[in-house]
Amino acid sequence: MQMQQQLQEAQRQLQEQAVLIAKGEEERSQMAKAEEERSQVIATQQLELNELRLVNKYMKATDPKYLAFLASETTTADPPQQQVSMFSGLFAFELYFGCSNLFWILNL
Repeated sequence: MQMQQQLQEAQRQLQEQAVLIAKGEEERSQMAKAEEERSQVIATQQLELNELRLVNKYMKATDPKYLAFLASETTTADPPQQQVSMFSGLFAFELYFGCSNLFWILNL
């Protein structure tokens, strides 16, 4: 009789382990899916940022009013120095064209 109980206990423990393993596999699957989605969002944002950089470069080369706007906005605003050096043209682009999503795109 004791052997039967030990066998049943071992089977119960195996079932519990199988459930835990299945849960772990499900969690890993969900994490991989979330990582893939995050990677896709980052790639899309990078494409949009590259496009905005290209538009900014074009505007600087072709529109004197845009250059004047950049100059006026970068001298009147006091954002942290690092942001000025990296993104001043894009922030001015946002102000000039009213692109409300630019700030969201820059905060990757």
